[in-house]
Amino acid sequence: QYIDLQSKITNNLYSTLGVRFDKHSQNLDEDSERASLAYFSDTLGTTLKSSYGTGIKFPSLYEYYKSNSPDSLVAEKGRSFDFGIQKNFASKGLSIDLTFFNHKYEDTIEGWKTAGWTPVNMGGVVRTRGLELLSSFKPIKDLNFDLAYTYNSTYDGADFDDPDLGPGSAGDFLNSQMVRVPRHLLNIGANYNISDSTIIRWKTKWSDTARDYGNTNDAGGNFRDVRLKSYLVSDLGLGFNYGNYKAFIDLTNIFNEKYSQAIQFSAPERALSFGFKKLY
Repeated sequence: QYIDLQSKITNNLYSTLGVRFDKHSQNLDEDSERASLAYFSDTLGTTLKSSYGTGIKFPSLYEYYKSNSPDSLVAEKGRSFDFGIQKNFASKGLSIDLTFFNHKYEDTIEGWKTAGWTPVNMGGVVRTRGLELLSSFKPIKDLNFDLAYTYNSTYDGADFDDPDLGPGSAGDFLNSQMVRVPRHLLNIGANYNISDSTIIRWKTKWSDTARDYGNTNDAGGNFRDVRLKSYLVSDLGLGFNYGNYKAFIDLTNIFNEKYSQAIQFSAPERALSFGFKKLY
């Protein structure tokens, strides 16, 4: 069950308040809450927004049945806060949205060395905080540019605070970052309407290096951390509309970049796809 209250306190001030109650078959009863405020300044033409909330994640089926003591598992719990500023420059066709975020997670479920390789709730605290920038620019009627950038500073206490795994152990960790979460992530793209029925799309994604767990294929089979390389991937697409028909041609990973978002799991290479559909 959930309760959600939305209110327009004044002409420029909006708020929401919500509570959700979850009942799980593992006899786990949890609740989560969220409150938000948004204020539009007529003088500045700017929206200020903020939210605070809590969240939960129940054990997955894999975690439950893989654990040696599944009935002892509890839900992962998190708290998050964010504050943002959004500004439109209508005369210039520009929109900017900048948000600071701060998240904290506890009782994370890990199946690492100290847990005997089976999922258990860990005592360390996992943190992630940073900045997210979203912007769009429309210099002319048929051309639109988009940019999204995220700076994410993370700390994986579930791993790094563990005396069997952290800096006081065999030194298997590269750093204290969360695995597979890059510090910098950038997406840029553009859409151009060649005509009323044809649009061309371009998108490029750049990801910073990231930490990942090793495995027995490492030298010595010691599960020593590895560093995933940074990568740059570009896609190009063409869309057609004719009456009730739509068609597309997409070329992904144009330059055939070799990269991985998880150790030894290669991402798709260059690919061409096309198709169409009819609307009734």
